[in-house]
Amino acid sequence: MSLARAGLVAQSPGSGRYDLGPAMRRLGVESLRRMHEVALVGEHLPGLRDRTTHAVNLSGWGDHGPVVVRWEYGARALPITVRSDATMPLLNSAMGGAYLTHLPEQLTDPVLRSQLEEGP
Repeated sequence: MSLARAGLVAQSPGSGRYDLGPAMRRLGVESLRRMHEVALVGEHLPGLRDRTTHAVNLSGWGDHGPVVVRWEYGARALPITVRSDATMPLLNSAMGGAYLTHLPEQLTDPVLRSQLEEGP
């Protein structure tokens, strides 16, 4: 069985480079989810969602940008569906903008350059 078929690695069509596949990303998100801090914050997401009626999420900084750890949909419909292991773009998402604003450039610049090279 190949690593790609098992979902452990995936090849970028643009660059031809290999990266973690969907199975490995899910494993990483599950590992994050089990951390005490994430579980503690995660307990408050439904209440925040219910009070605001908006979607709320919990994310962390991954090797390739912000990764959604948990997403709670609100009462208002959104034009997107986001799964729990999705890596969000830095320039085209509010989540990415928050990380660009608050993290040091030495952390975000390599990811930003990579995303600009790969394109949409």
